Amino acid sequence: MCNRTRVLSSSQEDLEILGEGQPPIEEVNLSGKHNRNQKYIWATVAVAIGIVVFFILNRRKRLD
Repeated sequence: MCNRTRVLSSSQEDLEILGEGQPPIEEVNLSGKHNRNQKYIWATVAVAIGIVVFFILNRRKRLD
């Protein structure tokens, strides 16, 4: 954990340094950014499962 992590009520020094802030100036839509990565993740999971199944079946054949 960060050494500056504190309860909000005891963080007055940090809040003074940060100031009041400002509202966001533009709206950003990131919903489509991760769809492409999900395909690679699922493909990797499928390949990993396939390798595990292959080794399990291969070991069973050797034991018989």
